[in-house]
Amino acid sequence: MTFYFSSFLIFFILFGNSLSQQFPSNFTDIPEQLNALTSIFDTLGGIGWIRSDNWNSSTSICTWYGVSCVFLDGNQLGDPSQYSNSSIQFTSSVISINLSHNNLVGTLNIDFTSFPLIALIDFSFNSLNGFQVELGNQNNRSFESLKLNGNPLEGNVPDLFSNLPNLKTLDISHTNLSGSLPNSLFGLNSLLSLNVSFTKLSVTLASFSSLSNLVELAASNCGITGQMTRLSQTLSVIQLQNNSITGSVDPSLFNSTSITYIDLSGNSMDGNLPDTFQVGNQLRKLFLYGNRFSGSFPGTLSTSVFLTHLDLCNNRFSGLFPDLSNSHDLVDLALSNNQFDDQFPKISSNLNLQNLRLNNNSFHGGIPDIFEFSSNLTEVLIQDNQFGGSFPSSLVGKLPTTILNCSHNNFVGAFPTTLGSSSVLTKLDLSNNGFNGTIPVPQSGLLTTFYFHDNFFSGRIPLAFSNLLNLTFIDGSRNSLTGLDVTNMWPKLTVCDLSSNSFRCPIPDWTLRSCFTNCDDTGISAYQNGPITTLLPFSTTSSVVQTFKSKYLSGKVLGNVTIEAGSVIGENPVLSISSVPSPQVELVKLPNKTTSDVSKIISAVIDFSIVNGSNVFMKNVTIDLLVNLYKIPLQNVCLAFVNAGQWVCADQNLRFKRVENSVFLRGTTNHFTPFAIIIVDPLPVFVPISQTVPRNLLVPVVTSVMALAVCIIILGLVLRWWEKRKEVKDEEKMELAEKYSAVHQFQIVDTQLQRI
Repeated sequence: MTFYFSSFLIFFILFGNSLSQQFPSNFTDIPEQLNALTSIFDTLGGIGWIRSDNWNSSTSICTWYGVSCVFLDGNQLGDPSQYSNSSIQFTSSVISINLSHNNLVGTLNIDFTSFPLIALIDFSFNSLNGFQVELGNQNNRSFESLKLNGNPLEGNVPDLFSNLPNLKTLDISHTNLSGSLPNSLFGLNSLLSLNVSFTKLSVTLASFSSLSNLVELAASNCGITGQMTRLSQTLSVIQLQNNSITGSVDPSLFNSTSITYIDLSGNSMDGNLPDTFQVGNQLRKLFLYGNRFSGSFPGTLSTSVFLTHLDLCNNRFSGLFPDLSNSHDLVDLALSNNQFDDQFPKISSNLNLQNLRLNNNSFHGGIPDIFEFSSNLTEVLIQDNQFGGSFPSSLVGKLPTTILNCSHNNFVGAFPTTLGSSSVLTKLDLSNNGFNGTIPVPQSGLLTTFYFHDNFFSGRIPLAFSNLLNLTFIDGSRNSLTGLDVTNMWPKLTVCDLSSNSFRCPIPDWTLRSCFTNCDDTGISAYQNGPITTLLPFSTTSSVVQTFKSKYLSGKVLGNVTIEAGSVIGENPVLSISSVPSPQVELVKLPNKTTSDVSKIISAVIDFSIVNGSNVFMKNVTIDLLVNLYKIPLQNVCLAFVNAGQWVCADQNLRFKRVENSVFLRGTTNHFTPFAIIIVDPLPVFVPISQTVPRNLLVPVVTSVMALAVCIIILGLVLRWWEKRKEVKDEEKMELAEKYSAVHQFQIVDTQLQRI
């Protein structure tokens, strides 16, 4: 069976699809092919396939799902015009098997000897765990495409490529294949498309340089090592992201006029980029993010008029950015986390732009109002730059923007009111600028995050904010806001910070339990709402709780005083409680402190006492006072009472208490006199409420005693060492004296002997 392969290939490409749908009136299948396909059905779980039309039936294999055939008249391709001639006996021959996405399970055995004319096998995206190849002794010159991607294949890649000299497409991506690629693969001059992405292969980048006619190379996330090298000039698509490639970009890469797609992101490449883009280049997508490229970006990029995607994030590019005003099809511009020092990039006002990410650079100046005719912009990230002036109104409004972050810049003035037209916004961050005026009111019911802290917004948070039912995070702290008209808490609220504003009390109850917030209660009367009971008899065998409310706050409970049973000894005791008007609060003084040392009176002052009782002895009187500040450092809070005409701190051991929708501070004392919970800075000296030494005073005492003990021990050791040293020296002196005495006696004897 011989014929010119090139003629067959052209005929198959032009008419293959139609031939697979037309059948001669008289043809037979090749038995070897029938057996091979039946084996595929049996070994790869055919019963569980998603589509298995006609498989293992009595109909021709050419009618089986995914199988395509040509029909031969002898050794030549049959003439379709003769298919109706029943006198001609045709023979079918399989030319492609496509069973992708069909739930195949098991090990694939490809028998090329049974399919001499097969050109394509596509078993991608199944559950195959391995594959074997039967090639025989002859080359299969018909075979052009093998796709096994998206399977959990394991093991090494079989060395089969020397017998497939006309292979054009190989896709083994998203598999568990490991080891090295066979050398026979790199000798295929016919190979046009190679995809080994997301595998466990071990290969160097230089290996691909021998594939001189390669058009598409996809080798991302597969552990490629080595320096960047010169690759085929016929390449149109290069995907090498997320590997371990080092070195700088070869100048020939940008010099090519055939390249359309380059992705080198997520490697360890460095150096300056070559300024070699050519006029007339076809580049559409360039991804370089996550490397260490530096220097100025090539100005010749401005010749890339077909550019749609440019991602340079997370590098070290600096200086000016090229003019892209002629790139009218630009969709994605991502320059985040570099060192560009330029004005807003020059981009086309025609604007098909969808994503604009310029954050974390040194861009400066104003932003031109060029987005009026934009209809696709969904993401705007320009935070952490030095942009200034007014914020362009065309960047908010009817655009389908979902994320807008302009924080940490120098914008001033009122934020555009056109924000109210944006209906799909989910995240808005205006923080750390110089915006003033009223807060912009988002109308998007999808908004989950709204940050506008560290600005100069004033006025009240309007009732319209109640419609933001998906709001989860809000931070409006450190502004000049004066109130909040949102009466009910947002149902999905997780984080709320409205502190450091100029809120005037009262504020909604829910903010006390759900937000970091505060309000100024200067001038609010603490009078009870109506007549108060000034004389309240009680029994020493039961507890008494007296509640007092605010007239100004429409009966809101300001505090409770609880005297436990048995706290008072005597006959017929009577509890007298009254609230002191706010003007008297201004007279509060701490020992040796002026009124200015008192930061804020958190709640009303209470005056209570026991009257008409003999042998009065009080203990464990608990006071709960409403707080208007939720975020209070407890170490700066004091339960104060009047002593000798001055305010002193009775107890430092305060704690929070929640009652329904309100937050109270609770303290216990043994005094009966006017009380108030106040914030002081610095704290005064605390007066103990009993003869027992407080724990906070025991700590420094114990520490001092321990330090003194250590000093005594060290001193004892030093004295002992000194005494020991003195004893040693005394012994040495005695030895010297004895030696001197012996020498002296010897000299006397010697003199006497000489005289004799």
